[in-house]
Amino acid sequence: MKETSTIKYLFVDDNEKMEKALANITEFDAFAVDFEMENNYHHYGLSIALIQISTPLKETYVFDPLAKEIDISPIGNLLSDEHTEKVIHDIDFDKRACQQVYGWTITNVFDTKVAAQLCGYNNYGLGSLLDEMFGLQTNKKYQKIDWLKRPINKDALRYAALETKYLHDIRDRLYKELKDLNRLEWAMDEFRFHELADISEPLTPYERLEKTANHQKLTARQKTLLKHLVEFREKHAKLLNRPVHFVIHDKLLIDISKNPPKNKTEVRAINSMHPVVYQQQTIKELLDVIKTGQRAPEIESIQNHRTRRRYLVDRPLKAMQTWRAEFAKPYEIEPYLLLSNETLRWAACEGNAKTVPSEIAAQIRPWQRNLIWSGFAKEFNLPDL
Repeated sequence: MKETSTIKYLFVDDNEKMEKALANITEFDAFAVDFEMENNYHHYGLSIALIQISTPLKETYVFDPLAKEIDISPIGNLLSDEHTEKVIHDIDFDKRACQQVYGWTITNVFDTKVAAQLCGYNNYGLGSLLDEMFGLQTNKKYQKIDWLKRPINKDALRYAALETKYLHDIRDRLYKELKDLNRLEWAMDEFRFHELADISEPLTPYERLEKTANHQKLTARQKTLLKHLVEFREKHAKLLNRPVHFVIHDKLLIDISKNPPKNKTEVRAINSMHPVVYQQQTIKELLDVIKTGQRAPEIESIQNHRTRRRYLVDRPLKAMQTWRAEFAKPYEIEPYLLLSNETLRWAACEGNAKTVPSEIAAQIRPWQRNLIWSGFAKEFNLPDL
């Protein structure tokens, strides 16, 4: 295990340091970048707390976007520069966060997570790659700290700096492995796909709960009440600047939708809610929300339709998954990398389709078309692309 306490970096928290950092970074045609974020873990909502950038010479800068004396917008210009390669580990969430928080786009990406997956690495997290390739071990406790808290602990800053300092080395090693495996074209297609993919609207708070097993057991009336309770919880989480589960956790919120309290005494008998919910004014608001939710038009229940449709597609879907898994074995990569689960679900539902709809065809990368689609389409009587 290598010592990481000597990791060097420059902390950038004012415009003078920013100017010097940019002058150095822009001398190169590539830089590594990572972000430390707060995403409903200690506070409400999504925030970018730190931005780390390393040059190919391992000169590392840790930018503080929360500092009062800094204009962070030049970082957005760096990220959108099509002529500079950005080495990044797992672009999907970082891309969404940059767009949501700052309106930034990220172009010309080499994603080390995707590259590692296509090379057949079973453990492709950044920490695992640092350990396997360089014997560097990161302290996982820093994944859960409050990155919005200032001042930031020096050890935490070293952890953040480490996440980009060796990304160029990881990139170069994976690039060589991809070439040796004749999969570099696969990776380039994947990078381009993730770069250009539309950023879908994030799920609403109620939609996130819809995906839970407990939600599926609710009646239409209970779901309607739950939707109103979710809005109540969201409002108070935002006012408190705390994650929603600090106010009322999901299971308890669903329990309340099934057995709503009828009066103040019954509200106070419910355990494990945030203290603000037990205040007299908030209790009255909660009871009013419950009354409104009980009177509101019911959310249409589509569970029976979903259950029947799932029954109809399960058998062909399992056959497709088995075929895909067998096809993937010689390549020693995860089967879903060859064809997405979404593509398989469409194929299982629409087995007799004469054409592949554009939204599904757009999910199939050029390398996948060349490698697997013709055989898959022939096996399951699907149209060619």
